[in-house]
Amino acid sequence: HRDLHSFPTRRSSDLANPALAILPVVLGSLLFSGAGEAHADGYIGAGIGSGGDLSGDISEHFTTDEDSSSSRILVGERFGALAVEGSVFGSQLRGASGFSGEGDFTTISLGVDLKYYIGLVGGLEGYGKIGLNKTWLSGPAEMEDWSYEGRGQEIGVGLQYNINLPLTQVGLWLDYTAQKTELRDSGESQALDGSLEMLNLGVSLGF
Repeated sequence: HRDLHSFPTRRSSDLANPALAILPVVLGSLLFSGAGEAHADGYIGAGIGSGGDLSGDISEHFTTDEDSSSSRILVGERFGALAVEGSVFGSQLRGASGFSGEGDFTTISLGVDLKYYIGLVGGLEGYGKIGLNKTWLSGPAEMEDWSYEGRGQEIGVGLQYNINLPLTQVGLWLDYTAQKTELRDSGESQALDGSLEMLNLGVSLGF
């Protein structure tokens, strides 16, 4: 009869290869699904508030008043308790020194934030965030050559109340952002380092 040892056999390493091949898939699924609870959700939103509170060098040359406003437009992707968010935000300023004059100025910032949400009660959540931004400070039309720009950081906290609708999720939020920035013009004639604090009330829609 044929020798049993002549039949082809599978080595243990052959059996292990399929398991090793699917292991990254299994681990990746657990990581991004949060064991069946966390899932990715995109959202867009917009908010508005009063003019930002200023401190540092920028507060020596600019101010805000009851007619000033700040605003924020955002788009993000949420993965369970974490979210990555991009935003465009800024505040209206008033010139308040001989250097700036008395015209109307505007800050515009592009920011990227990492946010972490904590469930509170019902549909109410709190969150904290940290991020980086690029900021431009522009002046009145008659000062078209006057412009500053720079990079900075931001931290913030907020509250968000979520309402589930048949086709989407609506989030009503109150956001506080403290932005630190270092602004320079091309000639380095005057440093405008400082901080802006903004409080915005807004709404977001999930998709």
